[in-house]
Amino acid sequence: MLWLDTSTLDAIRGRVAANTAEWQALKAECDAWLPGQVDYPDGNAYPNVPDIGQGYQGSGYYEAVMALGLAYQAIKVSDPATAKLYAAKGVDVLLKMSATGSHAQPPLTDSGYGIRFYGSGMALGYDWLHDALTVDEAAQINGTLNTWIHAFEAGGFENATGPQDATNPPQGNYFAGYYAAKGLAALGTAGENPDAAAMWTDWSQRVHGQMVQPYYQQWMAGGGWPEGWNYGPFATLNQIYPVWAAQTAKGLDLVHDAAHPYSFPMDQGLYLIHFTWPNGHTLDDRGALYSSNEPSGATTSLFTAMAGLQTLFNAPSAAVFHRFARQVRTLQSGTPSDDLTPWQAFLFWDDAAPETPVSSLPTSYKAQGMGMVAMRSDWTPNAVWASFTAAPYINNGGSGEEYFDQGSLAITRGGTPFLVNTAGALLRNTPGTTDGDNWGNLIYDDLFGTKNRTLFNVFYVLDPAGSYGQAAYDTTIAHAQLTHFEDGGAYVRMRGEKLEELYRPGGPKTPGNGLVQAWTRDVVYLRPQRFVIYDRTTVDQAGANQWMAFHLSKTPVEVAAPSPGVHRWDVSQGGTFAGAVSTLLPTGNTTSLVNVFSSGKVYRLEVRPGAQATSQRWLTVLDASSSASGVAAASRLTAADGNVLAGAIQGVLLQDPAGNEVVLFGTGTADTQVTGTLRFTIPAIQTQTLLVDLPPSTSFAATATVAAGQLTIQIASGTGFQSTATGSLLLNISPTGTVLP
Repeated sequence: MLWLDTSTLDAIRGRVAANTAEWQALKAECDAWLPGQVDYPDGNAYPNVPDIGQGYQGSGYYEAVMALGLAYQAIKVSDPATAKLYAAKGVDVLLKMSATGSHAQPPLTDSGYGIRFYGSGMALGYDWLHDALTVDEAAQINGTLNTWIHAFEAGGFENATGPQDATNPPQGNYFAGYYAAKGLAALGTAGENPDAAAMWTDWSQRVHGQMVQPYYQQWMAGGGWPEGWNYGPFATLNQIYPVWAAQTAKGLDLVHDAAHPYSFPMDQGLYLIHFTWPNGHTLDDRGALYSSNEPSGATTSLFTAMAGLQTLFNAPSAAVFHRFARQVRTLQSGTPSDDLTPWQAFLFWDDAAPETPVSSLPTSYKAQGMGMVAMRSDWTPNAVWASFTAAPYINNGGSGEEYFDQGSLAITRGGTPFLVNTAGALLRNTPGTTDGDNWGNLIYDDLFGTKNRTLFNVFYVLDPAGSYGQAAYDTTIAHAQLTHFEDGGAYVRMRGEKLEELYRPGGPKTPGNGLVQAWTRDVVYLRPQRFVIYDRTTVDQAGANQWMAFHLSKTPVEVAAPSPGVHRWDVSQGGTFAGAVSTLLPTGNTTSLVNVFSSGKVYRLEVRPGAQATSQRWLTVLDASSSASGVAAASRLTAADGNVLAGAIQGVLLQDPAGNEVVLFGTGTADTQVTGTLRFTIPAIQTQTLLVDLPPSTSFAATATVAAGQLTIQIASGTGFQSTATGSLLLNISPTGTVLP
């Protein structure tokens, strides 16, 4: 039986015997439906209980048949009389789902969106309620199920027919619905459906074996969902459900297959933990969302289902995920993201499952496939958290649901956004309002009408075609990648390379084929709250209108410069200080503020060079302090400023009464290592100094001398200190000149 193997049946029947709260909720829901009717797809889609309608393209049927079928299997031995009533009602739902003729739901409505509900619902319902079906009823369901599968393969969106193809990848919520439906149909109707054997061969060999497994192992390694967390929750589960079914129906462990592993079901657990905001309510709000009180909520349905699935697949993170899921369930109780249905709670939640504290996990995580990093100061609800992304376009390019933000950073403290993902911030309703409804059309026009795509925290320049921003260049065109990731405890360092290949025209650049010739972004996170961004850009034309964009929560205000040539903008949200932005390079940079769509919710800080040039270096500090007084005073360290005395380095001094911090980068191109003697001066107080772009795994000598209240630091070839495998060197320097690792 699909999913309900002996151990799972024993578990759910044990919950019935114990009369758990989850069983009581499922039984109450099923009992409430018994006196009602089931409407055809062309009838009332949203009737009141006790009636059942199709809901949104079959969602109502799906939820009903899952609940009734599961309840039937749970009590068919202990309470056969009630079980028979549940089965009869479930069969009624299946017959309405599989209706033919004038009552039938056209399978290609909205390009086949409904296959995720109709296909999977009929397949699982057929399996779970099989002994309550007549021969004719079974034949009707099989015939309609086959019609849905074949129709989607012929004309459904994201059907990805043929061999694996990165230009039409097996990645997206439509494809996930098809992937689940076909796999479940092949397994659930085996032996009776004339198409089932061919379906299984095609699903196992082509759909999973040639398309999903290799693509997901490469481009979804570490988990994630490129479209964002509106479609991500159900699509994630649809990428797992048929794999679980193969394990229970055929004994095939596709997840741990030694030759061709499919690690996504396990990887997604760690991704979900790390990419949830510290407040526990919100998932990283990139990608396509819709207006609501929480457009990218950490939904209880997803976390509950994943808690059970992590255990079923023996994921190493199962115990810690269960603890995290419990926290999410507690936090979301009664909120808009509390969407848990009774059948999911009953099937997936084991209140006695082993748990491990979330604090046992590292405070950074790399999802290599999607080129994403999540990092945080700690595991408390008010921690500073950020995400960074650098990769090609991984989602199906025709959907437009993975947005155009490679190279972007987002920062939040607890649940207070600072550097924001613009669409998510605009679409999130201000408490007590529905103001998120105001911005959907304007966002869509910027992305797909004008195609300016000005809503992201990335580099911008007007291209020859008259548009700004990035495009959906897939893995065959763009080679953007996340590199140099390391967590040094006091810092996290990462780099996005080949970001220029995401700008029109996509791919490697030659002079004259597009204004953005090169863009590499280095991000250094200094725990607990500061982020240093160093950008290297090259454009074709020195006079091009080029700028760096930083989208901030309301409302930024420019304050007194912390040092000559630096602009500082403080950001507050409803009286809560969110952080500050300081712009240091290019020298003489100018800043301007744009109220995005006149929304009063999101403001774009545009940083432009003081002098036009084809190549620029940009240096920006974002400090997510909880108060203006806690923001470090930022000043440049450069040869031109007189405090870099030797070596091709430049960076920032961050002055704080608790101790200063220095970050230094190479002045050359991203692939140029800094060599030779380096020398710079800083105030003589306790200072943590991080140098990057050094030769990797190399020994250095480091000294510091004190004179007139200043430290002169020298780093040269020698012994005593060693750079990391990515060329970073962390030094701790005392006011008296003692240098320690």
